[in-house]
Amino acid sequence: MLGGVIYWGFERTRKRIVFGVKRIGGWDVIPWKNVAQKEADVENTAETVTVVEGSLPEEAIAPECSEPRYAAIEKLVREAGQKMLKARPGEENIHKKEGLANFCTDYDTAIQRFLIKGLGEILPGAAFFGEEDTEGNAGADAEGEFTFYIDPIDGTTNFMFDYHHSCISVGLAHGEQMIAGFVYHPYVDDMYVAVRGHGSYLNGKRLQMADKPVEEGIVEFGCARYNEAGIDWLFRVVKEMFQNSLSIRCGGSAALGLCRGASGSNTVYLELKLQPYDYAAASVILEEAGGKITQIDGSPITLHEGCSIIGGTPAAWQESKEAFEKLKEEM
Repeated sequence: MLGGVIYWGFERTRKRIVFGVKRIGGWDVIPWKNVAQKEADVENTAETVTVVEGSLPEEAIAPECSEPRYAAIEKLVREAGQKMLKARPGEENIHKKEGLANFCTDYDTAIQRFLIKGLGEILPGAAFFGEEDTEGNAGADAEGEFTFYIDPIDGTTNFMFDYHHSCISVGLAHGEQMIAGFVYHPYVDDMYVAVRGHGSYLNGKRLQMADKPVEEGIVEFGCARYNEAGIDWLFRVVKEMFQNSLSIRCGGSAALGLCRGASGSNTVYLELKLQPYDYAAASVILEEAGGKITQIDGSPITLHEGCSIIGGTPAAWQESKEAFEKLKEEM
């Protein structure tokens, strides 16, 4: 009997400690549910997901807490990545889009359809801004309390040439603010996840970048033949970055370039013109790791139209912004 009393006391204390730690860490919060709905769901199991259209997430939840909808989105993005891994693009399923060297494959559209269908089931009523012209994609006209930004294959040209440097990118916005990002690099099984207010993670490991200047790391930039406006200006900046950094890269995937800034592989990523689906997910991942992302002039990134991008450590961001300003004046 004495043993039973001791065990009961220990177990009660343990539960109180666990409850306190969860409350301090914010892990007991369920997004997309108001207080009344939370109370009504207390007896539900973790396997049950209650659909609540148009409800405001009171607080984001850390990815490791397995909140059903975030966990479901990550699972879906991983499944999309497996579809990309199995794909073998050939001339018969590669199509030209508007602009020079701008391509889309049948796999881009198939994966986007797969994501829109799955995400629509996870969060009914959400709007979609994707890269490809498929059903369910409202593009720049997307309007809704929640909007998913989808690049089904970021790095399509890499994908076409079996370069093994492409990713699936899905971002979630509430109103005009990005609240979550998922970027999956299936060729190396790297999953970047971030939830606003609760940090960035790479394969479950918390990311926190060191504020390194350009001279202490690698600078990555992006460019596309179909966006050649200002290319001389960009290359002058890249040359200066080359002379001041340890090295430069041009990987062909903006989402991965920005995520590698979050993980510390790059100090900064630069590009003159991108679309929201290119950077939406990665922007949350970078910011939650301690980075800064804006347009080249320092103004906020846009979610309804394309813009320029500087994203990296605060120190490298500042140096890059100043380089763009200086070299533009000298042209």
